[in-house]
Amino acid sequence: MLLPLNIILTRPTHESLNWLEGLERAGYSAVNWPLIEITPINPAESGKDNAQVFNKLDTFDAMVFVSSAAVEHFFHALIQTQGLKKFQAQCSKCWATGPGTAQALLKHGVPESQIVSPPANAAQFDSPQLWKISKHLLKPGERVLFVRGLDQPTTRAASLQHVPATDKAPTGSQWLMSQLHQSGVLVSEIAVYKRSAPRWSEEQKLKIQQTLNAQSIWIFSSSLSLEHLGSLLPHQDWSKGRSIATHDRIAQTAVAMGWGVVKASRPTLSDVLTSLKSFN
Repeated sequence: MLLPLNIILTRPTHESLNWLEGLERAGYSAVNWPLIEITPINPAESGKDNAQVFNKLDTFDAMVFVSSAAVEHFFHALIQTQGLKKFQAQCSKCWATGPGTAQALLKHGVPESQIVSPPANAAQFDSPQLWKISKHLLKPGERVLFVRGLDQPTTRAASLQHVPATDKAPTGSQWLMSQLHQSGVLVSEIAVYKRSAPRWSEEQKLKIQQTLNAQSIWIFSSSLSLEHLGSLLPHQDWSKGRSIATHDRIAQTAVAMGWGVVKASRPTLSDVLTSLKSFN
């Protein structure tokens, strides 16, 4: 029998399947309403500098993958540029912020011995945790490449009416880049996918509003998801909404938006399931 909770995931489509299956096995009724749309960037159309990176991957001492999407689209681009065999032959250390990204690297043939990622029992899976175990791996003058996504200009331009202005201290991959710069490491980056807000019909927006009751729990795994939701429904009162955020930084964004109940969890399905039990 299904538990009396409706779970709303907000993950990109390709990242939601395992979570949906796990939630349903645990007895929950779950749907995924992606709040981030991801599209690949074609290396041939991404500018000369971006395209040339694929011809000099062997010059980097480490590569940082910021998400499983970064891994997927990077290897898709490698195939397009016929660089897969060269990469496999000269594979440098691959850094991953969490288990999902590490698993994506393994799936694409990166040896486990070449993957640097926070341990399974880490307090969180993010850039500070990755930095703890990697800060002694590179020397000044060595080179690292960040493989990441690119936000559409309209994405960041949309303001959240309920979120106060915050300081400009770097977070996430920007914070990690800053640490590497301060250590004398040479940092480059390449964008292999775009992140944008979904387009919802008025009917979809109405359905979203109807879920803001005591029987629905939203799960947010990105602050950008909350930004997109706020831009889709800029005048919405979130005070009746209940949510789980998979990082303290995401939880802070939800609280600032005015969500009534916000609980923080590690970004693993097992931890989220534990958090869900507290709602029953």
